[in-house]
Amino acid sequence: MATSVARSALLALLIAVNMTLVANQPFADLECEVKKAALDFGARRITKNAAALERGLNFASNCTHTIPDAQAISGKASLPSDALEFFVSTDGDDSNPGTVDKPLATLAQARDAIQHRRRLQTNESEWRGATVRVLEGTYYMPHPLHLSPEDSGTEDGPIVYQAADETKQTILSGGRRLQLQWKKTAENPNVYTAAVPEGLSFTTLFVNGIRQIRARFPNGDPQLMSGVCYYVSQEDSEGCEAYATAAHSSADVDVAGEDGRVHSDARQSSNGHGLDAVDPDFIHVDVGSPMRPHHVDGDQHWPEFRYSTGNGLQGVPRFGPIYSFWNNPYTARAKSMRYNPKDINLTWAHPETGVVHMFHTEYWGNWMFQVESQDTKNHQLNFKFGGWQEARGAGLKNNHFYVENIFEELDSPGEWYLNTSSSTLYFYPNDTQCPDIDIAEVVAPQHATVVRLQGTRERPVSNVQFRGLTMTQTRTTYMDYYEVPSGGDWSIHRAAAFFMEGATHIELENCTFNAVGGNAVFLSEYVRNCTISHNEITLAGDSAIAAVGRTGMIDGMQQTYPANNLIANNHIHDFGMYGKQVSCYFQALACGNTFQNNVCYNGPRAGINFNDGFGGNTLLYNNLIFNMVRETDDHGMFNSWDRQPYITPAQCTSGPPSIVPAPNRIDRNFIINGYAGRWSIDHDDGSAYYNNTNNFMVFGGVKAYLGHDKMTGPGNVIVYPGLPARSAGRRACQCDDNGEFADQYYYGNQCFTPDGVFYTIYKCNSKKLASTVFQTANNRHYSPGANFMVSCPPEKFSFKSWQAAGQDDNSTVLDLPAPADIVAIGMKVIEQ
Repeated sequence: MATSVARSALLALLIAVNMTLVANQPFADLECEVKKAALDFGARRITKNAAALERGLNFASNCTHTIPDAQAISGKASLPSDALEFFVSTDGDDSNPGTVDKPLATLAQARDAIQHRRRLQTNESEWRGATVRVLEGTYYMPHPLHLSPEDSGTEDGPIVYQAADETKQTILSGGRRLQLQWKKTAENPNVYTAAVPEGLSFTTLFVNGIRQIRARFPNGDPQLMSGVCYYVSQEDSEGCEAYATAAHSSADVDVAGEDGRVHSDARQSSNGHGLDAVDPDFIHVDVGSPMRPHHVDGDQHWPEFRYSTGNGLQGVPRFGPIYSFWNNPYTARAKSMRYNPKDINLTWAHPETGVVHMFHTEYWGNWMFQVESQDTKNHQLNFKFGGWQEARGAGLKNNHFYVENIFEELDSPGEWYLNTSSSTLYFYPNDTQCPDIDIAEVVAPQHATVVRLQGTRERPVSNVQFRGLTMTQTRTTYMDYYEVPSGGDWSIHRAAAFFMEGATHIELENCTFNAVGGNAVFLSEYVRNCTISHNEITLAGDSAIAAVGRTGMIDGMQQTYPANNLIANNHIHDFGMYGKQVSCYFQALACGNTFQNNVCYNGPRAGINFNDGFGGNTLLYNNLIFNMVRETDDHGMFNSWDRQPYITPAQCTSGPPSIVPAPNRIDRNFIINGYAGRWSIDHDDGSAYYNNTNNFMVFGGVKAYLGHDKMTGPGNVIVYPGLPARSAGRRACQCDDNGEFADQYYYGNQCFTPDGVFYTIYKCNSKKLASTVFQTANNRHYSPGANFMVSCPPEKFSFKSWQAAGQDDNSTVLDLPAPADIVAIGMKVIEQ
């Protein structure tokens, strides 16, 4: 596959540097000790599949280790003996009473049976709760299980939906099982065809429980390493062969430059007119006050926000979601892209079925476009709509892409194509996954959601529990409406396999989310005191878990946001099959939540993203995060934005109105930077009110860009930040990219470097040190030979002159310890 010269050269350089460093015994010893510590740390926080964690860590062959057992989950107290009990079976019948001998067939009927029995009670005090025991098997849901306030339990009598035997698979499928009669095609004996029910449409297909590949060019499976487009490779087997390189793209929206400003060409829509012409009904919000400071090229605040007051897309309400200063999401972000005729040398009969997946120029994420036509003379694909799947963007040029859902590209095992006009399915079986097509289980996903809890703040769904269930085979959502919930770079589709809005005291425990088409779990608007714990989420199309509220513009006093929820001990890995600006946990317009003891790895962008600061008071505690930013650039394992403050209760959920949030806390996490990650903690544009304490950060330090009131310390242990083999950008222990600071500190930390460079300070001015450098004190710096240097033009400070200038008071510089000792220091901090 062709790649740009610059990208190829970068990959070659980094691989060469990587091989040199890995061959260096102290580095190899350090990485081995780090990975062994991470394996033990992570396995003690998950309940299943420690083998996947071990594979994710990519141990070197000479790094001896053993796979520890995952931790068993403690049993829940049983409901009272007089609580209701219903059984559901794949062999059941909804006319049955729901006993173990005569079970029901659907969860919906079990829900209705509970409601019926409860209405028969003369006194609510008689209620003792109910359990729905779902027997082993696969349940193809004709509709999502919808729970309303009437389906609530009580604190002493919850309603529990659980696998009857949690050691066996109890699967809730968002798909429809197809009964097909296959026959070989005359044109290609490897390809089979079958008629599907008239009018049936689907964007993904499962065969024998495995998600197959929509016919595409270039060939590749996004669920396997061969289908991942690594921005930077760490292993010889990692590349970007499943993507081609565009010859040229015609972008109508270049959106924002590196300065974060919207330029004149960014205000054009696909019809060539300004955004005002596309959506003349809007409210313009001047964020000059209150604001987050932005001192680039003379600007004093971030660009303006706009709120749609028209419909935009069908179903988007008046005064609907913010569409931010980046772009109007209701129109295409680009007109077209050109391709290399050596790559695509076929004339497609129906190019309008195609969908292009393409990274934008800065590789902050990807966009998807519905193809309108193919211009074979100019080697060009023209777009009908798309490009809203990532908020900010940076235009389309010679970027990596693939195109799917093209019949002529059905040429590889595992690929399929649906002709919706003739209701004909074409499939090229993979002999390993599908040895006998005549008896294969074929499922077409139909629903984005398997379980939906829908209430309001005044009447929430409450006291319902889900345990031991597997949710899978939901449809893709990347061509649905995405909103920009707040002032960060990210957009999101407000849906998931498990979705709750207007809910309290919900428990989702020990469940598995496998190969869902979009987000796995979504906490929307008013969601309080809920627990998401001990689940495994893998192969999700977009993000794993999202908590997203709504506001009345900058007014966050309405309590329509998730707060006081616990997300703990979840095993999240190998996600972002389609969306590339996605994370293990995404939060926007939410506060006061706790994300702790989770294990998160193998994703395309940040492990955790906060799209705004909102009311603050969220705690990230004792999580393991690694192998992120694999397919994108300019990011960290944790990422935050905060361009726009909001008026919220002073204590997040109570207190008088305030634009000053409570601090967010990042404490005692084990974070291993890698791939194109530049920082372990990336506080981007305007982030404010963060306390980063007692974290063990390997191969990446902390960034503080613009904003104010950020504390790195005390207690952080930072090891080899900016190492080219395991990070991008050569950033040091503390790095800041704006040259102007207010109440930002780096103190009480220990940092270990191979070169004596501990700070990366953009626009550092030794003549104005107090105003251009964050404040440092009480640190312990380690390097070979106790070297220390700070570059701050026109000076290069030694440790002595740095202290004489008023920095690093009461700090020391020490020689570098042995690798095992370094790791022991870090583990001691996070295990306390």
